[in-house]
Amino acid sequence: MALFPDDEDEVALEHDSGVIFFMTRVTQVVDPATSSSVAAPDDLIAWLGKHPDLGAKPPRSVNVAGLSGRTLVIHTGSREIETFAYVTGNIRMPPDFTAQLYVLPMEGPDLTVIVGSPTKGWDKAVPLAAPVLASLQVGGAG
Repeated sequence: MALFPDDEDEVALEHDSGVIFFMTRVTQVVDPATSSSVAAPDDLIAWLGKHPDLGAKPPRSVNVAGLSGRTLVIHTGSREIETFAYVTGNIRMPPDFTAQLYVLPMEGPDLTVIVGSPTKGWDKAVPLAAPVLASLQVGGAG
């Protein structure tokens, strides 16, 4: 089901199991030190990897929809973490949540795909999202 109507920079879907699938073009992030919105860094994967509240595993190379990029897995702890900032509201990673983020270079802001779930159900999340990732087609790749 859609979490909200698609807009120009976000698509968000949720399966009844709690698995989420987001696609977004990140232009602003939430600074973990100040909780304010700042411009997204050029290397979003590096920023996510160094985020003090995301418990990221080392990034690796990936190919999605014909685009070469990088991916990493993050884990939140016991509190909600705001990551990406939007006028309509920030993306929040809930407590005890695991997600795999794919950052794929494109013209303009990179495409970021997020597959996530409560950590307890993480072993089912990636296989459930795999057909969606495999079928993804992206226009305007740069």
